[in-house]
Amino acid sequence: MLRADHNNCKTDECGVLKERFAQFSSVVLRLGLELLQDWLPTTEIDELWRKRCTLIREIVATPAPTIEDAMLKAAIASSLVSNGELRIGLTARCFDDYDRAITQSRKTRSGLDAPEPKLRSACRRIRHAMTKASLYQDELGDSWWREFTTGLLAIARYKVKTPAGLKLKGEIIQEILRFASETDGVVELQLSYLQDFASLAHHCLQSERAQIERDSISQSHSGSHEAL
Repeated sequence: MLRADHNNCKTDECGVLKERFAQFSSVVLRLGLELLQDWLPTTEIDELWRKRCTLIREIVATPAPTIEDAMLKAAIASSLVSNGELRIGLTARCFDDYDRAITQSRKTRSGLDAPEPKLRSACRRIRHAMTKASLYQDELGDSWWREFTTGLLAIARYKVKTPAGLKLKGEIIQEILRFASETDGVVELQLSYLQDFASLAHHCLQSERAQIERDSISQSHSGSHEAL
């Protein structure tokens, strides 16, 4: 299965995410049409599939310099992971992009350190289970798997409320992916994180736009008073 964290793509350009997505959509559309008509040579169909896989990796590897770009990138990754086309849709760059998009918002800076005790507790449990596994690899039994699975599911089911919570969830997911990227629940973990990011990003974006509108109205009123 395709994994975006296993690739040789090194895309450092900014502002190309929408272009990559447009190319991907075009390839997907052409593939669908050609497969329906069933006349293209197999080699051409195979080339379209290869191009599609390459574009998926490039989309995940492409920087997201704005919150809008990050939201688009997260939506694409969520769709690909949820329908089974991409098993690992989150890379270190993705986590950096999503964290930066949220923390750069002036409306979220005051809540960066807000505690989320249930999430922190779940992270401690899963870290304890992973530490135990590294120390006692040959002695793990059903109780360890129950502890590990319980911790993993608790993290996946937890809905973060703050940028600090999103960052913590991202950090523990990266630890889990390094520890056991093929384990059950990895897909649910990624989707949970992406949904949390989308929710926080939407709130940030709406707050930013509302503030810009209020500032514009305030400046307009100020200008009117000065004219009088």
